[in-house]
Amino acid sequence: MKLGLFGMPIHPADVSLAEAYESDANRIILADELGYAEAFIGEHQTCATEPVASPLMLMASVIHRTKNITLGSGVTALPMYHPAMAAATVAQFDNMARGRFIWGVGQGGLASDWEAFGVMDGQERNERMIESVSIIKELWTGTAPFHFTGKHYPFSIDETVNAELSIGQPIKPFQRPHPPIAATAMSPASNSVKQAIVQGWIPMSANFVPLSTVHSHWDKIVEGYGERGEEPTGENWRVARNVLVAPTDEEARERAFDPAGPNFHYFHYLWNLFHGLGAGAVMNGTGKDDAAVTVDDLIEDMVILGSPETVAQQISEVRERAPFGTLLTTMLDGSNPAHEVYEQESMRLLATEVAPRVDAPVGAPV
Repeated sequence: MKLGLFGMPIHPADVSLAEAYESDANRIILADELGYAEAFIGEHQTCATEPVASPLMLMASVIHRTKNITLGSGVTALPMYHPAMAAATVAQFDNMARGRFIWGVGQGGLASDWEAFGVMDGQERNERMIESVSIIKELWTGTAPFHFTGKHYPFSIDETVNAELSIGQPIKPFQRPHPPIAATAMSPASNSVKQAIVQGWIPMSANFVPLSTVHSHWDKIVEGYGERGEEPTGENWRVARNVLVAPTDEEARERAFDPAGPNFHYFHYLWNLFHGLGAGAVMNGTGKDDAAVTVDDLIEDMVILGSPETVAQQISEVRERAPFGTLLTTMLDGSNPAHEVYEQESMRLLATEVAPRVDAPVGAPV
């Protein structure tokens, strides 16, 4: 099992943005030092609580401060971009990172972003995303002149092409024909998971969903490989979860359920967001009616927590039903120095004491 980070990232709205961005960058640098394989950063343009408007810009700040970790967009919200702009900026980043990059794509996940860009209709967003990926791949692999006659992005690069000066020729990625593409999913039995496998993309399961949803994603992965005529494997599957490792089970629970702690802030924010939109079912695996659900219920249901031994057992049990290859642990706010120490300790214990136990044969010393 490989380890990675997934940061939406969420910060209290009153935290200095400059400090929040530096905290996020430092967390990626620590992950690289600890041997984490990947770090994905989310994107939102209209939210002070999820303040990263450009994952590529944030990740560019750590390219030369890290050595091995692969950086990923989680995700590029394609309905909010013109395909030519997305193609150029993503290709530039892939070259700057010299291929240490996974391109996560999606529709975006914040209603205020959709409203700001005039894409409130879900079907339209899906159409725009699919059409955009197709155009971008052609821009990356083709040669001008280009003519695109799609429903949402009809445009051409033709009359202004100068082959001698390479004017009109799009920037090509470092990775050929293009970076690996990943797609996120949060709905139970999401067909986007199946389609990711069919298209050769990387499926990623969101962290703020019940384990039953993660299990249903594995079923869709199996279906996708069935359509390809191949044996199913979870090696390429990324599963994001909130993970809190502490020296003892008691310390882990105290930190996880602390009303002033980052896990509590995280689930309080997300529950109010989803429940407020009438979409509490996305997160609610507690068996309670939405109106009765508390933040403590959500933490109990969705956070993997405990001592290294306990967390290793829990992860192993999850992988028996959902055999994912990479665990993406959620990157939480570190604006409180004490909580930052806990978050760093959790990351270290996950890398040094939990992961070896998960991969070790039963009964083997660790």
